[in-house]
Amino acid sequence: MKKLLLLNVLLVLLIISGCSDTEKIISDKNTFVAGQDNQYMYEDVWYGSTLQRGDGGYYFLKDNFIYFIDKDMSVYPLCNKSDCLHNKEIDEDEKHSCNAYIEGDFLPAEQVIQYYNNSIYYMDNSKIEKEGLYLKRIDLSAQQTETVYNIKAMSIDQWIIHRNYLYYALSSVTTTDEKGRERATEDCSIYSLNLEDKSVKTVADFNSKGLILQQTLNMQAYGNYVYFDCSTVKKGTGILDANNESFNDSRYVYDIKNDEFYSLTQKVKGDTPTFCGYFKDKLIYLSGDNCIYTCNLNGENTTKLFDYDKKYNGYNIFSDGNYIIFEEIEKAPGVYILFDKKGKLINKVKMPFIVDPQLPYDDEYIIRLTEDDKLQAVSKKDIATKKKLTSKIIYEFS
Repeated sequence: MKKLLLLNVLLVLLIISGCSDTEKIISDKNTFVAGQDNQYMYEDVWYGSTLQRGDGGYYFLKDNFIYFIDKDMSVYPLCNKSDCLHNKEIDEDEKHSCNAYIEGDFLPAEQVIQYYNNSIYYMDNSKIEKEGLYLKRIDLSAQQTETVYNIKAMSIDQWIIHRNYLYYALSSVTTTDEKGRERATEDCSIYSLNLEDKSVKTVADFNSKGLILQQTLNMQAYGNYVYFDCSTVKKGTGILDANNESFNDSRYVYDIKNDEFYSLTQKVKGDTPTFCGYFKDKLIYLSGDNCIYTCNLNGENTTKLFDYDKKYNGYNIFSDGNYIIFEEIEKAPGVYILFDKKGKLINKVKMPFIVDPQLPYDDEYIIRLTEDDKLQAVSKKDIATKKKLTSKIIYEFS
């Protein structure tokens, strides 16, 4: 069994090392470019992603170990050492020497990976108290880990890799004034790090807009735009003053080519828009009385797609790029209701579990770790025709 495992890992490495160097040319196409772009389809709204897709399969992170999921849905630790016990190792020193192991004292929500240009990136917080965070890169062809950059910060709200840049948001730090009022620091912004020359740049300076950044969530990128949900207050506002009108939640966008950022929420047409993802290289969002709209990636040229029945209020609404999906989450298992861009009902399909928070995933599989610590895969091949989809347990961690 161990020989077969080693053979599988070596085969993966051969596939990876044989990739073309043309991937290294950074695209400026205003669409999704595999291998270079942030994989928004696996991004959890709150934390990020433990799942990424690469050449020949998927990478999954759990309990400090990276696993490879091949096209047959076989799962094994990403290590080519013949004498390694990987996640089964009891000795801590030996466990840390496994190639599939990544350093860091993570909470479950902090285990985030990003696939970019045949490498896996992650944040190492093992020296955070003295030195801050380290962005590290695993070269998948050589199975070697290198330090990319030291971010001298105690915490990051969100981070992604997109087209040769790391984008990240520092967490807000609070201070107490002489009257005991808590206030946020004024130095939290959204930054970019060039992965080649290691230059750092502020891409979203909220101070310039008279605002203090409180929290950043749901950071994603698509084409030439980086998106992030931000909670802000006006400068000088106490953060515990919950009823203060200075508090604002908005989805912002950073335009990579034009080097500018602005509130997408304020730019698109309609009141209190709720953004639901990407559809045919456009944004889709909800606004008004049960209406779905689409607009360009920069928020311009709004078009109404269709009205939907109010019975779907409270459903998760998102898109996997092919369909606009309404997910019923109050009953288990969940139900996916698929519509086309004109609002035509395509299919209602029962899912084997509730996929919440909603993730669109890719065209082929939904891969999810369920509450019983089982990694399960659902083929999406028949999602538009079958009335029920089944899952396959591909790995058990207990």
